[in-house]
Amino acid sequence: MFPNRTITRDLNTFPVSTPTFQDLVNKNFNEKFVRNRSETLMMPFDSETWLLMLLSVFGVILTAVSFSRMKTTLRENMWNKTFWTISTILGQTDADWTRAEFLNCGGKWFIFIGVWYAVIFLLDNFYQGELFSCMTAKLGPYVPSKLDQLLQETDWDIVTMSDAWRNNKFPESILTVGMIPDLLAATGNNGRKKFLQKLSERTKYISGNKFQIASNISGKLGVTSTNGTIVEINLPIIVFDRVVETEMFVEAIQSFLNPIVVRNHAMTPFNSRVPWVGKRNFLYPLYSRGLGQLDQSGIFGQWKKFINLAKKRRQGYIFLKGRSRSIFLRKMLHVGGNG
Repeated sequence: MFPNRTITRDLNTFPVSTPTFQDLVNKNFNEKFVRNRSETLMMPFDSETWLLMLLSVFGVILTAVSFSRMKTTLRENMWNKTFWTISTILGQTDADWTRAEFLNCGGKWFIFIGVWYAVIFLLDNFYQGELFSCMTAKLGPYVPSKLDQLLQETDWDIVTMSDAWRNNKFPESILTVGMIPDLLAATGNNGRKKFLQKLSERTKYISGNKFQIASNISGKLGVTSTNGTIVEINLPIIVFDRVVETEMFVEAIQSFLNPIVVRNHAMTPFNSRVPWVGKRNFLYPLYSRGLGQLDQSGIFGQWKKFINLAKKRRQGYIFLKGRSRSIFLRKMLHVGGNG
């Protein structure tokens, strides 16, 4: 007898709205792609640093004018010191001209020149180091932070790997045959319905060994989908799945390619919550207490972690061969030892 007082199970769908928090941490996970352009020359320093440097240059020019001899007019002297200041910044100083120009300035000149050259040396090294990093760094592409924006602004394939069985025939996507139909039946918002329908049309279910899937995608080959059909997946892709499946797939594809992986830490509108209902007897408190202690102590979580590692190791061992398998197994040993 079930809670609905019948001998048949009554399944109900309850739409649950989960709030999305945009500012949980002060970190921008989606950086815009930086192309090699003239603005890159300004990237090593922020605007405040550039402003202070500009003021310092003006200060050095005025100080140099006041220290040097007044053999020429003020305008020509100002031009000479401006040119000299710029040449020191660019590392093209004429030592003979500098010595002749500031010869009669006394001890103040030595202090001024020494401090200025030291500042220029440090700034030049900092700037060149940062500029080299900006020009060679592999930055991630711009990726919208919300799922509906991803659907509107990109034509990337959406892949999912978590499966469900209907009538014990063949595995299908739990997202497209389970969660999305339930949400469509429960929502009355037309905009949300269009979003769910578009997501269902764009989503491609792929199944099999994660390393085999990654190898086929990297080689632009077909991947097994529902009922043994073959679908083609083209990079870039959107992986929409559980954390365990996603992490395993990312690690698998990194064995064949060097992709840019942009992780979206925002909450998705899909959360599967399954309440477990059952009868209890006098043994239930004993098991419940023991399992609760295992969970709170972290032992149960470690078991789940090692189960996932074993699954990953098994799939990698089956597909990888030779040196690739050896490297993968050593990596698994290192990860398992640190766990």
